[in-house]
Amino acid sequence: MRTCDWLLKPARRIDASPATPDDALAWLAERYRSMESSFLRPEDEARIALDVRLHNAREALANGVDVQWGIWLTGGRFFTCGVVCCSPNRHAAYRCPAS
Repeated sequence: MRTCDWLLKPARRIDASPATPDDALAWLAERYRSMESSFLRPEDEARIALDVRLHNAREALANGVDVQWGIWLTGGRFFTCGVVCCSPNRHAAYRCPAS
């Protein structure tokens, strides 16, 4: 499944629809920080600082590429969050939820 395929799911499955790349980056940072205390291996995650992750996400979105983050958490859980790039998306021509 591609990250952009989330747009094929019912709208109720979409957590947020940021209006701008800055809004999307703020949402990603908030989601990351909300799970930070549960990271299975925080020392491994710290190797790629949040500001580097956000910089890479900004570049991806600017180039029409979706962003997907996944991190193992304690208790065998897995945290994943993604941002689908709309208008244009390099990988799909789905309508965005706000369209």
